[in-house]
Amino acid sequence: MIYALKIIWLLENKLIFAKYEQINTYDELAKISDTMTRLLDESQAPMVHIIDDVSAVEALPKLADVQKNIHYLRHERLGWYVTTLELPPLIKMISNIVTRMMNVRYCGFLSPEDALRFLKRVDPTLRDVDILIKQYDVKIAHLEQFDADALS
Repeated sequence: MIYALKIIWLLENKLIFAKYEQINTYDELAKISDTMTRLLDESQAPMVHIIDDVSAVEALPKLADVQKNIHYLRHERLGWYVTTLELPPLIKMISNIVTRMMNVRYCGFLSPEDALRFLKRVDPTLRDVDILIKQYDVKIAHLEQFDADALS
């Protein structure tokens, strides 16, 4: 079961934030990917970045399932795909393999604040990132739970 706690625009049309707990099945991974693709399609920005908080993920689906179902990582508007919090070595290795195979700009950071600072450095259009860094915990803490069943 994939259980997405949150998928939101952290910065409207420019920066998506997603937080996951479990990633286990092919079909639910496809639903997440469809939601991300829809958000990327809806944006008018030439480049949209994604921050994925995968800190609570304990198990991953098969590598082949990941490659087939994370089609949003091939989206023409995807800028940087960034994960936050230190990944366990196995998850980090798999993330690096998958993103290299898919030719994705990928980086991992220990904290959301570090990820946001990095994105500001590589994309000067993210002027409001300093405000996000200060408001990050407050904004994320007030979101309603968002589960995979609502992703269609």
